[in-house]
This record gives sequence, structure tokens and C-alpha cells, in this order.
Amino acid sequence: MKFKRLLVLLLAISALTVPCKLFAQEVTVAGKITDGKTNQPLSRATVKVKNTNTSTLSDDNGNFTIKAPSAESVITVTYVGYAVYETKAGTGNLSISLTDLGTNLNEVVVIGYGTQRVREVTGSVVAVDLKKLEDFPTASVTEALRG
Repeated sequence: MKFKRLLVLLLAISALTVPCKLFAQEVTVAGKITDGKTNQPLSRATVKVKNTNTSTLSDDNGNFTIKAPSAESVITVTYVGYAVYETKAGTGNLSISLTDLGTNLNEVVVIGYGTQRVREVTGSVVAVDLKKLEDFPTASVTEALRG
């Protein structure tokens, strides 16, 4: 008799949890990220599912694909010099246009652990002209930067 009650109780609990699992299905979100003014694709934009460790980068054409826990998950898109963009994952294809912040990036130094304004940097900073590096007959970029 106790076995039947336990069996009925377990069946009831599992029947109640099935609808919850149906609503929390993982969705694949795909889209394209472009500049809001020029409509040019933005490559290497960071796409992240908010409050998770799931992230990806857009490809050379601004396209990305990411899996989110549900359609209600928030997708965050970041790119240096542009405002952060957030939207719900939904179920369709996203078309994201980022807004330029209009800041002068010459005043910002990107370092291994964040960014700082030039006037706040305590170490030495050197700007390297790409055209000069192209003229060096070296096997690697590291050799060209030496000295």
C-alpha cells in the first residue's frame, strides 16, 4: 500500500515538473551586428548571454550564433567605442545596430586588464606606426617591435 502511494506521489511530481522544462528550453540565437551610421558589419563584437558565462564574437561579416537558456534571456552586445546593446534572445534572427559613442579613442589606452585614460597611465606607452612595421624584413611582429 505504501509503495503505491509513493509511486503515485512520484508520478504526480514528475508530471508537474514537465511543463517547467518545456518552458525553459535552450534557444539558438543568430544575428548580424552593424554600425548604426554606416551600416557596415562590425567584426569581433562581443555577444554575451547576461548572467551566464556564455559568449561569442561576431565574424568578419558581423554575423554571430549563440545559445541562450530561454527566449527570455538577455543578450548583451559590446564593441569598443560603441554603446552597450541589450535585447531579449527571442526565437528569431536579430539585426543589431550599435550606436557610436563619439568618444575620442586617442585618449584611451587598452591594457591587458582593462582600459585607462592616457593621463592616468603610470607605465610607459608607445604608439607603433603600422606602415613602419610593414617595411621591416622580419619573420614576426615581435622581432619588428624589438628595440
